[in-house]
Amino acid sequence: MEYADFSFPTDIFLENVDGTSDTPLGVNWDTANTLAYGDDAVPVLERVLSRVTSVHAAETAERGTLEPVLVGTGLVPFDEMFGMLKGAGFNGWICIEEASHQGKAGIKAATQFVRTAWEEA
Repeated sequence: MEYADFSFPTDIFLENVDGTSDTPLGVNWDTANTLAYGDDAVPVLERVLSRVTSVHAAETAERGTLEPVLVGTGLVPFDEMFGMLKGAGFNGWICIEEASHQGKAGIKAATQFVRTAWEEA
């Protein structure tokens, strides 16, 4: 079987995280990947929360398929994820993957969404 990356499927991602638990290696949490693989993202985030050092704010329109859309318009439960991250004391970088092909307007909208969602979490 071929894999899209080292975090696919979710059980391999978790195996990698667990296998590096005795190292200072952190996790870059991608908000869309777990959903794109067809799994529930929130329980996975709960499991790796203490290791998250950065967040990749991405979005998908369809469960089980990575179908990028404007951040904040798809299936990712940003309010719940950001609430969990804030509750755990996360204060690292949040980078935005704007893959909706809307150019500068998409970047501006995604940035505003992430800022507002973080503040409201």
